[in-house]
Amino acid sequence: MKNLSDYTSEARENKIRDTGVFFAFNNSQFKEKAKKGVRYKNLGLGTFCPDENVEAFKEGMDLILREGIAKDLKENGKQMIISRELQNHEAYYTYDTTDTFNALSGYGITAEEVYEVFQQGLQHH
Repeated sequence: MKNLSDYTSEARENKIRDTGVFFAFNNSQFKEKAKKGVRYKNLGLGTFCPDENVEAFKEGMDLILREGIAKDLKENGKQMIISRELQNHEAYYTYDTTDTFNALSGYGITAEEVYEVFQQGLQHH
């Protein structure tokens, strides 16, 4: 089964390239990647974007995420997605569904739905 990143990675890479975004985690990396005469905004987590492209980058990434979630839901359905994320976040070992629920925040999936699938899964583990 595909993950959300399978639906979004190519579009995300294209948006990063098209908006001139790069990642730098120290001054030497920033100096190496920054273009002369371009002003950059630090978006956090080592992400730098030319000032004039910040809105296009943010809006584009939000759209890519929404479209990826829609494709994931269409192809896999809520129950399979919840089950996948429960396994990815090792909920059956930790007995904690919090990380799973947080990972699914953009899906419109409720904590009750996560817990229901978790309970069903416990019967098989």
